[in-house]
Amino acid sequence: MQRINLKFILDPKFDLSVAYQFYRQPIFGGVDFWQQRAVVLHKDLAELKKQFYPKQYLNDYVGHLYQEYVQDFRKRRREIEKLYQTKEGEFFKIVQKIFYQTAWPKGQYRAYLSVFDFGSRFLEERSFQVFMYQTDKQILFNIFHELMHFMFYYYALKKYPKIFNGKSTEDGIFWNLAELFNSVMHTTKDFIKLHGRLTDSVYPDQVKYFPQLKKFWQQTHDLNTWIIESYNILDFPAASRRELY
Repeated sequence: MQRINLKFILDPKFDLSVAYQFYRQPIFGGVDFWQQRAVVLHKDLAELKKQFYPKQYLNDYVGHLYQEYVQDFRKRRREIEKLYQTKEGEFFKIVQKIFYQTAWPKGQYRAYLSVFDFGSRFLEERSFQVFMYQTDKQILFNIFHELMHFMFYYYALKKYPKIFNGKSTEDGIFWNLAELFNSVMHTTKDFIKLHGRLTDSVYPDQVKYFPQLKKFWQQTHDLNTWIIESYNILDFPAASRRELY
């Protein structure tokens, strides 16, 4: 069974950079990430919009957190590493079964621990963020959710290049398909066993598609069929099926 090497990293500069991007462009998938994933956790950041130099204010805030709580953060990193190690073997077995034993895309995978709950993913860099102070099951959910993105995009592009080449992985139909695939997987028995049952795993803008795409998986348990059927629904939601094989 193939595994990947996942490294857990603390990087305050990276945390700051991502946070500032969400401050400037907060709305994504129907969610206000800045208010719901930053300000709700850090009340002082409600003052950011009043600052003459908001980036400097944010820089000072994040820098202070990492200086004051560096030992706590390092301890939390070790805890998260151990948590992941208890479940990674089973996770990779499940993913290999779903993706027909497809080898993982090569690269060094990195999980950047964060003081924010953005959960950003960077496909080309094989990296993503994990909020340090979620519950254990939510952390496992996020790690597996982000890792599965790398495999899904890789598989879809390799299997169906005529459909997906040139389509954005950050918005639009391909992004929606990838997010909905993960949301469906997280409701299966295999994944519930891994991380427990969670709610709110679907973006608000995608809720209307979720029941039907979940039903497709329950009927087929076949990734290729699911990709084509689901793509049809997202591309022509009111139309009948069309074949894209």
